[in-house]
Amino acid sequence: MAPRLLNKIAMKLFCGLTLIAGCLLFPTTAAALPDAGEEGLFCSAAIRVALGSVDERFQLGREELVEEIREAARLWSDAIGQPVVVYDEEEGIPIHFIYEDQQELTDQERELRERIERAGDHVESLERILRTKEEAYQDAASRYEAESGALERRIESLNQWVRKINEKGGFNEDELRQYHYRKQGVDRTAGELEARKEWLLETGEELKERVDELNRLIIDKNGLIDQYNVRFSGVHYMTQGIYEWNATDRVIQILQFADRDALKLVLAHEIGHALGIEHVEDEEAVMHRTTGSRPTGQLRLSSADIDALRAVCR
Repeated sequence: MAPRLLNKIAMKLFCGLTLIAGCLLFPTTAAALPDAGEEGLFCSAAIRVALGSVDERFQLGREELVEEIREAARLWSDAIGQPVVVYDEEEGIPIHFIYEDQQELTDQERELRERIERAGDHVESLERILRTKEEAYQDAASRYEAESGALERRIESLNQWVRKINEKGGFNEDELRQYHYRKQGVDRTAGELEARKEWLLETGEELKERVDELNRLIIDKNGLIDQYNVRFSGVHYMTQGIYEWNATDRVIQILQFADRDALKLVLAHEIGHALGIEHVEDEEAVMHRTTGSRPTGQLRLSSADIDALRAVCR
């Protein structure tokens, strides 16, 4: 028996994979969607979708994926206030999660990017600690220098006074008591300054070690960035999802997504095709061929998406 010919609409991801890169959804030359006469009037009854097979390498549980599909379905139904897509485990269009080289590349890219982000966080944390310690060290060093200078002036003043007393023939009892009192003050201050000098030397060595550690971390981070750019720079074309149909069968394949937000977009896009919607021109639309201008955060249909849905549901 000859294989059935399936129509396809493929969604491709175009990524300039550098450390800071935007991604675009880029279409293949797609076959036209069937019109109402081929499958019956779209939206006269809700289309049904269901989770199909899932490659375990996506590391997402079936319950999680079912909820993502339900959310993508609700996005279209809520837009016009009627159930145009519903989840039906028994009779729904199967949505298969197919793990291929492009998803493996995406996972590797994400893992390395996360390592770079963690390394960056470690560097920033150590930099903050060092700034605080260095400020305290510099403040203590400035006070030490000022008080050391004051002590030297006290010692010089005491020595001048001693020389004058000696030139007059020596100390009397009262002058001797005064000398001992002043010398005790000098010795006490000198001892305190000596302890602070030891603290400054130890802290200076500790700061030097932490600076060396910081420099090693920066070198390691830069090494990861170089590794990232060698492995992932340039242009890569990746098919994210495919909607296929013929007279008797329909199926959606999910092939690649970077994170849960990207998964919601791919699901909503392919379900849109299952509803009979082709690509629209609004760059912020779910059904646009690119994602470069779409706002980040919660996924929403644009007015162009809603107009396209109403057009196939009229």
